[in-house]
Amino acid sequence: MADRMSDLFAADTYADPRAEGWRGQEDKFQQGIRATPWFGEFQARYGEEPNLFDPNYDYRQAWAAGARPTVRDPGDNMLHWSSQFKGANHPNRFVNGVDTITGRRR
Repeated sequence: MADRMSDLFAADTYADPRAEGWRGQEDKFQQGIRATPWFGEFQARYGEEPNLFDPNYDYRQAWAAGARPTVRDPGDNMLHWSSQFKGANHPNRFVNGVDTITGRRR
């Protein structure tokens, strides 16, 4: 019997409702994202895997759009994903008075 996490990540058992047509793509997504330098860097820094189901960032939509974590933030020297896929309640949505999703000042 598979453990709960295995069931959660199995292909065709989880279709992200935010990503239309995602069903069947979860395995591909999981393999790809886990192979990125960002994933390993996150694990090394925080001692755990990133929450790929975080409601404050749509990793699947970002991945499907071809976005990858390539920008290194000078504040923490870590790779970061595009702000375009942040949720409305992302803790770093607004930085120095700028909405990082739209680029507009508040």
